[in-house]
Amino acid sequence: MSTFYDLYETPDPSGEGKKKPLHARVHSKGTITAKEFQERVMKEQHMPHAMIVGIMQAISNALGDWLAEGYNVEFDELGYFSTTLKCTRPAMNKNRIRTVRNGKVPSKQRI
Repeated sequence: MSTFYDLYETPDPSGEGKKKPLHARVHSKGTITAKEFQERVMKEQHMPHAMIVGIMQAISNALGDWLAEGYNVEFDELGYFSTTLKCTRPAMNKNRIRTVRNGKVPSKQRI
């Protein structure tokens, strides 16, 4: 497997203009929809469509619940799932942080 990536300048939150090292971000080829994913699994595993949809929904619900409770989840060879946070504004002092936004959670549930 090869991965395409781009290099980006790391922002300087202090605004002092100090040169920061470059960092890499993966360049995605696109997004596979849940429907496309389900159809491929259905063809490869010879399982009924409704069963695949049900299993995916159960996994999504459990994963979302555990993430909402603050756990990281290991999913076999697929990888690790965890929540992320992002400050809505740069802050140099932790007392200045007023709002924090969650990253995407796999289920429709938000923390």
